[in-house]
Formats: sequence, structure tokens, C-alpha cells
Amino acid sequence: MKTAYLFLTYLSLLTLCLCPSRAATSEAEGLMRWKSSLSSSASLKSWSVNNISNHCRWIGIRCNDGGSVSGIDLPGADLVGTLDLFHFTALLNLTTFNLNGNALNGSIPAALGNLTSLTLLDLSNNLFSGAIPPEIGRLTEL
Repeated sequence: MKTAYLFLTYLSLLTLCLCPSRAATSEAEGLMRWKSSLSSSASLKSWSVNNISNHCRWIGIRCNDGGSVSGIDLPGADLVGTLDLFHFTALLNLTTFNLNGNALNGSIPAALGNLTSLTLLDLSNNLFSGAIPPEIGRLTEL
């Protein structure tokens, strides 16, 4: 009985070590949701549900040592759509957010102001309309 218990404990620990953290999974799922909302995202082929545990190896994604997404760098990636379904609250560790030179449209979401660790933000050369939300003022590290 004791051997079975030790084996199950070992197996549980091994499983925990091999699985991505819940936060990392939430980040990857949020990115997948945004990708699915885009009408053109051919350059994001590596972003796949089948490859979700390797999201740090996806095109344009950089992760910190803890496996959390710290950078999104997709300039000129032929992305067409909006940021409406971008899950900003799942990506609070972002320091770099570069979507320069795509065809993103609509408004810039106020939720972007939650990314208070950003040191670089480039949304230029897109098709955004409307006012820049005042919440951008919270991005004091830019």
C-alpha cells in the first residue's frame, strides 16, 4: 500500500513538472482566442491548440524565464482584424507589444492600460480609429 502511495505521489509530481503552468496555459489560450478572431493570420501558423504547451516557441512570442509571455513582436505580419478579443488581463507580464505595420482596425481597447509593465508599445501603421483611451496613461514604463 505504501509503495502504491509513493508511486502515485511521484507520478503526480512528475505530471506537475511536465505540464505548463495554469497561467501560461491561460496566456496561450487567450492568444489563440485572439488569433481566431482575426480575418487574416496566416503568419501565425505555429500558434496552434496542438502546440499550446510550446507557446514560447510560437512566431512572435517571447517568454521570460518562468514561461510567461513577456513579448509579442509581430510587425508586418499581415494581421487583419481588431484587438477586441485580445485577452489583455491574461498577459500582464508583457514588456514588449509590437504590432506595427498590420491591418488592425477598430478602436484601441482601454484594457491596454492594464499592461503596466510595457516598456515598448508600437501600434503604428495600422488602421485604428477613434480616440486613444486615457487608460494608456497608466503605462508609465514606456
